[in-house]
Amino acid sequence: MNLSDNKIILVNNIDSHFFLNVAQWVTQTGELNLISSEKSSVLSVDVLHGWFTNSIAGVVLCIGDIPIGVATLCKSEINLLPPDTVECCHLVVHPKWRKLYNGTLIINFLLSIAKKLGYKRVVGRVVPTNVIAKLLLNSLNFEPIVTFEDWMNPDLNWYQKRFK
Repeated sequence: MNLSDNKIILVNNIDSHFFLNVAQWVTQTGELNLISSEKSSVLSVDVLHGWFTNSIAGVVLCIGDIPIGVATLCKSEINLLPPDTVECCHLVVHPKWRKLYNGTLIINFLLSIAKKLGYKRVVGRVVPTNVIAKLLLNSLNFEPIVTFEDWMNPDLNWYQKRFK
């Protein structure tokens, strides 16, 4: 398989086997703590499905029929999020497929959805140890949020991208 086989699937078109496949590799790589505040080391299909069910938009990036990355665009994860703001959540790319611009592809796709829906700002929260996510957001011209807002968890690093 090669990158020309990439396709992005909107969540409403996803079979349950995609959720099972993603839940398994996120659990196997031990990276749940990088993308969620879940207190478990196992990503269950129910939790993953819930992320997508409660999102404005959720995508799965596939190579052929194999899911290699996921992310959501969400308003429900954070209380008091301003009306013109949406959060990019739960971005994860399978380790084998990182550093090949797959995370960039997913984020840019979600940014285009947010802009079409009329949002003025997209935010993202990153655990302080997730250096790769910080580099990705910086490369996409997200800026660190330096002024603390009421809805922000102070234990996380926050980034934003404003649309003109």
